[in-house]
Amino acid sequence: MLLVATVFAALAVVALNAVGLTDLIQRSFAWHVEQVEFTEGLIELAVVAMVVFAGSLVGNRILRALVPLAACLIYLRLHAVDLALFASAAYVAGIYAIGAVVCIPSEKKRRAHDHVFQVHALRFSMGIAALAVLLLLPSLVWGLSYGAVRLLALALCVLGLAAAWLLGRLPSLSLPEKRPSVFIAASLAVLSAVVLAVMARSNTVVFYDSIWYGMRPDRVLFGPTGFYDYLGLTTQVHYYPKLYELLISPLQEWGDTSFAIGFGVCCLLFFSAVVYSLARSFGMSTQVSAGLAIAMAALPAVAGTAETTKGDLLASAFVLMAIVALKFSRDREDPSFLTDVIVFALLASATRLSVLPWLAILFVLFLFCLLQHMYRNPGKVVVWLKSWDSCLIAVALLAFGLVHYRTWLLTGTPVVTNDSTQKLLDALGFGLKYPIGSFTGSSAPEGLG
Repeated sequence: MLLVATVFAALAVVALNAVGLTDLIQRSFAWHVEQVEFTEGLIELAVVAMVVFAGSLVGNRILRALVPLAACLIYLRLHAVDLALFASAAYVAGIYAIGAVVCIPSEKKRRAHDHVFQVHALRFSMGIAALAVLLLLPSLVWGLSYGAVRLLALALCVLGLAAAWLLGRLPSLSLPEKRPSVFIAASLAVLSAVVLAVMARSNTVVFYDSIWYGMRPDRVLFGPTGFYDYLGLTTQVHYYPKLYELLISPLQEWGDTSFAIGFGVCCLLFFSAVVYSLARSFGMSTQVSAGLAIAMAALPAVAGTAETTKGDLLASAFVLMAIVALKFSRDREDPSFLTDVIVFALLASATRLSVLPWLAILFVLFLFCLLQHMYRNPGKVVVWLKSWDSCLIAVALLAFGLVHYRTWLLTGTPVVTNDSTQKLLDALGFGLKYPIGSFTGSSAPEGLG
């Protein structure tokens, strides 16, 4: 009887959720589904996905790469977003190259049994940290205009690519000898469809938040003398950590909003790789890990975020990679992985404040792991602290400090937050300057009418 009751209850839950989901779709998405653009766009993506799927299973390895690539390129050209995606990808490659050069001394002494993606993730993250420092320090000391920051960022990426190529730090691209499984080919087809859909929509859809503060760096991020100017903005969101907005600012003002969204697409791919790495670190098979990564990327909340100029995906990827690094550090009894945890956590905080609760949990786990290393093998901890990894942490910490210093300089408080938390900061002497956040905390000075 208990088994029958359990099965009946489970079926009832499924039925109720199915009814609710159907009602939600009919009320919220019925109009959209009825539009011609939806049907045509769905057919286009379905055709491209099928070509990518079939091409991935071709016996000839050259055709196995060219057929899916050609299908994607044709789709991007038809929607006039090919140049935007290529330019964004080149910019991201430049950031990676900067990090690859910065990490050279550390990797020479690092463990050889790394999960390969952990190395690439740290390089990309250190590229972000180093680029932020190289942009923010001159902005703070000399005051660089928005145009100067754009030129400097692009020049640094070109120099990083050149240096990484000369030093052999760029990953080699080689075609796999074996055909992927049907499941992996299907996963690649779905991921291709998601990426293409996001890029195509970037030419037709602009989100309100992106217009508000993400796509207007010349007016809501940089002043006449740079990143640290007070612009008279009163809404608190303009004083959150702006690392992501700083990173995408060189991709703005090209006459096409798709350039900045292309960076978000790259972050979507990075996030997918992080989910795959996380699943693999917990012993899941390649196929299950790939399926989980693609399923996450295809979620509307995830793919939809990539269409905005908000750094949620990048910050989430940093948090997940910190979890992977913590697991590696504990499982392999290697404290040097804690460098990755610190770098990822610092950059996550400078990207989005919404990750702070997760970072609090990570901090507790980090302390536990560090104490465990100190108890079991204090010599390894001493060697780690004296290694080049300390310099990597210093660079990430400087980037973190320069980003948050802008908030403190302009608002009088190190973190712009809600009213209740702001009262605690007020008690510590960090009063929010008026009129910033006047609706949720700060009040007008006495006598000001």
